[in-house]
Amino acid sequence: ERKEAVLTSRYGARRRGETVADYLERLAVSDERVRFAGELYERAHYGGRASETEADRVVSAVDELVAETTPVLGRLRR
Repeated sequence: ERKEAVLTSRYGARRRGETVADYLERLAVSDERVRFAGELYERAHYGGRASETEADRVVSAVDELVAETTPVLGRLRR
């Protein structure tokens, strides 16, 4: 949810019925952290496959994205 909130604030909301992969493609998102988080979300949501290690990587990546896009929170995390 945090990743999507960051993307929504930057680029606008996902369209009704739009998959995460389609949304990221439409936005031409090149940040690998965002792409990995979207891929893992879809795998876990639709295919049931996500390891704890992968989930931890996504949480760390989203923490970084939130810190980068929310200056006050970014300063508090340091």
